[in-house]
Amino acid sequence: MPVIEINVIEGAFTHEEKREMVERLTEALLEIGGEGIRAKTHALIIETPSGEWAVGGRALATEDVHSMRSTEAAA
Repeated sequence: MPVIEINVIEGAFTHEEKREMVERLTEALLEIGGEGIRAKTHALIIETPSGEWAVGGRALATEDVHSMRSTEAAA
């Protein structure tokens, strides 16, 4: 059945935020697939060590994600 895979940089999100990601994404999937697949839906959060995730050839650290998140919150 469905597997939800969430990839994040280690330390970029709190335990509570990761739990919320799992809950919200599962609910979105169930809106499409129906409640009957809930018990068969798996969710994985995979954390990549800080500095080992790159975008556009630039490695990102946990601090970079925190900075991006605070910039977006201020906007």
